[in-house]
Amino acid sequence: MSDSEGSAPIPNDVEDGEHKLLVTKGDEYVKTEGTFVLDKGEVISTPQLSLPKKVDFERIKIVLDWGEYPYDLDAHIVDSNFHVYYGNMKKGKLELDIDDVSSFGPETITIKEPSVTDVYKYYVYNYSDGGNVTSNRLSNSEAQIKIYIDNDFKTSFKVTPNLEGITWHVFDIVNGKDIVPHNVINSMLPQDY
Repeated sequence: MSDSEGSAPIPNDVEDGEHKLLVTKGDEYVKTEGTFVLDKGEVISTPQLSLPKKVDFERIKIVLDWGEYPYDLDAHIVDSNFHVYYGNMKKGKLELDIDDVSSFGPETITIKEPSVTDVYKYYVYNYSDGGNVTSNRLSNSEAQIKIYIDNDFKTSFKVTPNLEGITWHVFDIVNGKDIVPHNVINSMLPQDY
């Protein structure tokens, strides 16, 4: 059980290592999974978890959370018709629900009634570093992505640390529901997708 600020104590009998975490909040939110690492009784990897509300329509919800630095990571999604991001927050059935510019997130993108014939490319851009392609701050941001299809948590991705690049091509969605991992950090700019 968490306190009023969302923090939860770790019981004393939990051993060191990586542990799975299941987070629930009543019946109106989707259950979410995460991990944390315990070393010498101290949590050294604290998950940032955002819980989406349940809905009564078909949708894919993609949630980006990250650490304190860089301040501004941007979620992007591109299909054959539209590019949705902070500068173009709603087009067709794609919507950037939240644009966070001051660390931690979440930034959420929703695909309503996903098409089975389109490909949706999802990536994260390090806006804070203004195109500095040799920066490793995106890679060291502790960014993680959680994907929900309809009202079920499907999978998550964590950024690989210590790599140079300003864009993280995380995955594509095909057939309206199939997640194709890419998990690649590169120097592409958003307009190049």
